[in-house]
Amino acid sequence: RERVLAAGCEVRPAWAGGALLLVPLTPELFVELGLELKAHHVLILQEDVIHLQTALRPLPRSLRPLLRSDHGAEWYTGSAEDLVQEQAPGGGSESTGPAP
Repeated sequence: RERVLAAGCEVRPAWAGGALLLVPLTPELFVELGLELKAHHVLILQEDVIHLQTALRPLPRSLRPLLRSDHGAEWYTGSAEDLVQEQAPGGGSESTGPAP
């Protein structure tokens, strides 16, 4: 959450269909990625998945949400810090293209 707010982005922006965004995401990148999100979606960096799993561990397995990575944005290869810098005003976007 802090990463999102530090980048000047919103955690639940109106344009994200009610989804919880735990990654810095601008409306422009959202459109570029072609994501179709709903209120039950949560966007999280791969490096943070272990923290989410740890937080959900106390729930009975039958109540835990499914974690899936079929969102189509797996082509981003930069670090979280790079993502924040790229989305800042005047930031570059060199590492956000498809991997070779």
